[in-house]
Amino acid sequence: MFLFSLSALSLAANGSFTGQVVNGPNLDANKKWVYVQGPRGPVRRVDVSAAKVRFGASVSKKDRDAKPDDAIREGAQVRVTASQDGDGEWKASAVEIVKAPPQ
Repeated sequence: MFLFSLSALSLAANGSFTGQVVNGPNLDANKKWVYVQGPRGPVRRVDVSAAKVRFGASVSKKDRDAKPDDAIREGAQVRVTASQDGDGEWKASAVEIVKAPPQ
């Protein structure tokens, strides 16, 4: 049992990546999914339902939504801290909005 748990943990990946939200939030089975396209083109699907969302210092007060979660929409530039589960799905623990989406 312990070896199985240890091998499952080794399959999970942790990381941080940046990109642009190319598809707004999609709700599916109580999860909030967004698609983040990296600077070199790959797109990652990320569950942001449990993530702590904040604005980066580079986002001016006038460009901030009242709730940071509402700014995770198409066109926003984000930095995501997430772990990848055994199924390859990214689960974000934190999302920093580094550039606000267009109004």
